[in-house]
Formats: sequence, structure tokens, C-alpha cells
Amino acid sequence: MKKVLVLTAAMMIAVPVCAQAAAWSVPSNVRVVQKSNTDTAGRVYRTIQAAINSISGETATNPFIVKVMPGIYNETISMKSFVTVEGSGVENTIITATASATEGFGCTTGTLKMANDSVAKNLTVKRTFTGTGYNGNSVNAIAVSNVKAVVDGVKAEATSINAQNADGICIAGDAANLEVLNSTIIATNTGGNQANAVYADGGASIFTAKNSKFIGYNNGTTGDIINYETTGAVVKISDSEIVSAGTSGATYILNGNGSLMTVTNSKIIGSCHLNPDYDNGKLMILANNSFDLGITSVCQNWNHPNIKFIGNYNASGAITP
Repeated sequence: MKKVLVLTAAMMIAVPVCAQAAAWSVPSNVRVVQKSNTDTAGRVYRTIQAAINSISGETATNPFIVKVMPGIYNETISMKSFVTVEGSGVENTIITATASATEGFGCTTGTLKMANDSVAKNLTVKRTFTGTGYNGNSVNAIAVSNVKAVVDGVKAEATSINAQNADGICIAGDAANLEVLNSTIIATNTGGNQANAVYADGGASIFTAKNSKFIGYNNGTTGDIINYETTGAVVKISDSEIVSAGTSGATYILNGNGSLMTVTNSKIIGSCHLNPDYDNGKLMILANNSFDLGITSVCQNWNHPNIKFIGNYNASGAITP
């Protein structure tokens, strides 16, 4: 007997291989910054500050992210609490601004001013002073004033071609607490004043750094690389590089006068000038570091009782002051 194959209409309906994907929209706790787009209804903004200003309702349990697309953004940024500004990499997302001669001390101005519980990630921050005149003030790439913040995967550059101080990071206030991770902090000065990769401008702040690089280019100037001459502060640096560069080198590559400073498992390059705490008996502890110059005739305070050396080396072997 022959079998008859019967196809019903239902069986002949074609089934699509895949369904059409739904359109993606920016989540409510995300802002996107893209120089070519001003679709604010879709939470996409042309400037970083406009994106930050649009945020409301940010809390520890409801944090926000500002994702910055590649580009050069000529603006100064004031962060908000519980907000992360994340770039597209240090070579791709660059925030830059020019400083004025009226900027003051206190770490209240900078290209990027951090807020409490804010985070900067994966971008470059630049600040440059090219004017004339000198009022003893500082040019800050990143400013941290009495807030707790994190800088991760950031390149910060402060440059002064005249007499203003250049500070890659300026930190001030008893409540200031900054963590720097996987970053490069650079200060350059050619105008007769200081280039400090990190400068503490008063207050018992806390500074922690890991897997980072700190460079001071003092060209005819007299700055410090880590300048933490403030009473009651705490500095902890590990697995990093601290570099004194430029034509004149640093006055002190580590200036901890007034603070407790600990540097471990790091490389110290280009200067061995050290300045421990004289007044309050706090220590400068250097453990398991390598020095490229070791003990030379230009070293200062190498044998000071407030400096503790543990397992440090130079090219000739163990350092035993």
C-alpha cells in the first residue's frame, strides 16, 4: 500500500532563523559622552560636565557611570559623589584645560576635581599654565580637597612653563583619602618653581598608591616627587616607580616631613635625597626597594634615625646605611 504525505497549512509556515534584536538604550544609571552627539533624551551628552550635571539620585546603593568615548575634551570637571567617570583608555580619552595665574593653593582647582566616593578611570587628565606672572599658586591636574576618591588607570599631567607650581595630584584636608592604582602621574616645570608629582597642601590626609609611576621633571626648578610635608598624614606606596627627572632633579624624591611615609617593593630612580619627619618622630620606612643611585655624595639625610631601611638594593647590592 502506498503512503500518502499530507502537509497541512500550519506545517508549511516558515519559522525565522532568529528574532529581530531589540534596540539598545542607555541604562538609567549610565551616561554616555560622545562629542558628535547631543541626544540628551537618550542620556548621551557632548561634554563630560553636562553628563555629570544630569545625574540625580546617586547613592552608595545607586552609583552612576559616565562612559566617555574617545576624543579630546577641553573642559574642567567637577565630580559628583558615587559617580565613576570612565574613559576609553589613556591614549583615547583626554581631558585638558589651561590654568590661570589666579589659581590658589588648597587643592580646590584642577582639570579634574574629585568628589567624595568618586572614581576616575582609563583616561588622561592634563592642566597647563602658559601665562606670565607668578603668585605662588599651583597648577593641578587632579585636585582632591577633603574627599575620599579613587584614581585607576589614569595618566595625569601638570605642566608649567613659567613660575607657577605644577602638581600632578594636589591633595589637602584631614578628610582627604586618595587611592591611586595603575596610573602615571607627571609634573613638569621649567619656570623656576616646583614640579611635584604628588603635593599635599595641609591636613592629615591619607595617600595610597599601587602599581603606579610618579615622575617629576624639574628643569631648572626645585620640586619634590612625593611632596608630603604636612603634619599627621599617612603615605603608603607599593609596587611602583618614583622618578626624579629633568635637568636639575628633585630637591627631595621623598619628602615626608610631618607624615608617616612607607614605600615598599618599588623602584626609586634619579635621586636619593630623602626628607623624614624631624618634629614628631614619625618614620620614613623604605623596604625591599631598588635605588638606581644608591648612596652617593649628593644624598641628604640618608643616615637620619627616622629613616628605616629594610632589604633595599642598588646596582652594587644591599644598601646598609
